This record gives sequence, C-alpha cells and structure tokens, in this order.
Amino acid sequence: MSDPWAAHRAAISVEEEADGVLALSELLRFHDNDMERTLSFLMWHGLAGIWNEALANQVSSPERARSVASAALEELRCRLAVLQRQQLAHQLMQDAVMRATSDALNRASIAFVWLKAAAIRSELYARPGLRPSTDLDLLVAPNDRQGAIRALESIGAEAIASENSSSHEQVMRLRSVDLDVHWHLLAPGRLRDCVTEDILRDRVITEAGPRPSNLHMVALALIHPAFAKHVCSRHMGLNRVVDTLRMLRSWNVDSEDLVQLTKRWGGYTGARASLHWLSKISDSARLSQLNMTFRENAETRRDRYLARRIDQNWPDRWVDRSRLVLGLTFSVWLQDSLADALRAVLARTARARRPMSTTN
Repeated sequence: MSDPWAAHRAAISVEEEADGVLALSELLRFHDNDMERTLSFLMWHGLAGIWNEALANQVSSPERARSVASAALEELRCRLAVLQRQQLAHQLMQDAVMRATSDALNRASIAFVWLKAAAIRSELYARPGLRPSTDLDLLVAPNDRQGAIRALESIGAEAIASENSSSHEQVMRLRSVDLDVHWHLLAPGRLRDCVTEDILRDRVITEAGPRPSNLHMVALALIHPAFAKHVCSRHMGLNRVVDTLRMLRSWNVDSEDLVQLTKRWGGYTGARASLHWLSKISDSARLSQLNMTFRENAETRRDRYLARRIDQNWPDRWVDRSRLVLGLTFSVWLQDSLADALRAVLARTARARRPMSTTN
C-alpha cells in the first residue's frame, strides 16, 4: 500500500523547522508536480499562512530555491501571501464578533468558553491571519442554552439552522461571521456527561476571552477529532494538527494528568488513536513522549485493532462511502468501555428518531 500520509508529513514539516523549499519539493512530487493541486492541498488544510511565512523566511538566495523552479516558487509565494491577507481580514472580522459575543454573554451572566482555533490562535500564532477558521465555536452549559441564544439575538445574531437540526449546537450568524453555540462538545452520548461541567468550572480568562484550561485544551485536541473527524479521514484538517503541536511545545501539560482526564471523560481510547496517527505524520519529541505514556498506561486488543485500521487508512476509505460501515468497524470501537459504546449507540438511535417525532 502506498503511504497515505506522505503529503501530510511534508506539509507539517515546516512547523517543525524543516527546509520549506525541500518540503515543497516533496509536496509537488506527491501531487505529480502540479502546483495547482499542491496549492489546493495547502488551502484546504488551512496552512497557507504558515507556509507563506516558512517560504519567506527560508528562501533568501537562488541556491535555496534550487529544488523548485524559481518562477514557480515565486508564483506560489505570491498566491500564499494573497491568501494570508484574506485570512487576516476574515480573522479581524471574527475577532470583532468574539468581543461583541463575549460582552453580550457576560452581561447575561452566562459562563462560556471559546473552543478550537478561536480559543488559542491569539496565544499560539505570532500574528493574525496565520490560523484560519471558517467559524467560531463556543460552549455553554446545557441549562444556559436558551439564555445564550437570546443574548446573541439581542446584539443582532440570527439562527441560520432550525432549532431541532442539531442535538448539541445552534448555528448562528453575526455580521457575516458564523457562530456555533455548543451546549455539548459532541453529540450527546459520545462522551460522558461531566465534560461540559469540567471545562466551564476550570476555564481560564485570556485577552481573547475565556477558554478551557491548558490541560483541557490538549485533551480536546486529541479527543474531538477522534470522534468528529474519525481520527485521520480526509476531513481532518492539518491546521488542527499544528494547533496541537504548538500547544504541546508551549504548555507544560502533565502526561499522567492527561491520561486520567481522558479516562474520566470517556475519551481515552479516542485520544490514544489520535496520538497513534499524529506520531505517523510528526517527529515532535513531545508528541512521541506523550504517545509512549498512553501506550504504557494500557494496551488492549481494541487499541491494536484501531491502530491497524488507522495504518490501513480505513477511516478515509469509508468516510464518504458508508457511515454505517465506518461506525460499526471503527468509530464505535473508540468508546472506552462496553457501557460507553452502548450509551453512544442508544443516543444515536434516539437522535435518528427525533426528527420523525417532530413532524408527526
């Protein structure tokens, strides 16, 4: 089987101080020397900004560009620079919406945290425009769901999906910026009930607004993609991987604390699966150490089975063909125990029935 993650490793390597020109040569070879396909790959994975920075910093003489035709390299740098400026403009709009949203929720005395890129990009990236995000995600307690929506409506936000379209989030729009208001991190049943309570209790306040603690942010970075993106399917953006690598470099998160937290949340197996895949595309020493800690803690037949599936690129082969097959042969095995798996299946069945009942 050909290596399914050769391009991923090349794309991520600039984050680990690899030679950007040589990494570009690898990317071009993977994409049959097609610059358009290579650029599309970087754009889709949200890496235009960090690649523009890497090439601008590393290509300082003709000798540095010998692996790639100079004209093609210059064209790519120019297009990446344009994309980075567009990302900057979009982030500035999102930052304004974040401030307005934070003010509205604080006035309503609703505890919340920003999630994903919105939570950490101002801390982990040197300047705006390096970490694009299509929307903003925030989390409130289930009991504060309606209050949060009303608070956002009071400043002009509008729902752009019906209230019953999701069991764990409401999609809203404010000033052309999309906001996902979560009252559960994932669809109910995928994780245990304590997750939202833990995150809101231990939140930290930053200049960008409240976010989960460092420990919780790293746990979410490992658990959320396991369930929401099937660990390594084509829907897993590499910008999330860069976030994770930067968190591990910047924050002193205790490995054993992370193991215990993921077990408490019912996301230990999912985190292990994510670490198995991440270690295949990154040479990060901190990531390797963390992967070793999780492997030493326990290794079951289920873990070995999931590792084989990931090695076979099974999630990507099935994600757009049959969610049922993917669920039965991969996703349900990410649950930590039989009780967790049963809870997830029952919750999924209940969600499937709910739309039918609302139309009768």
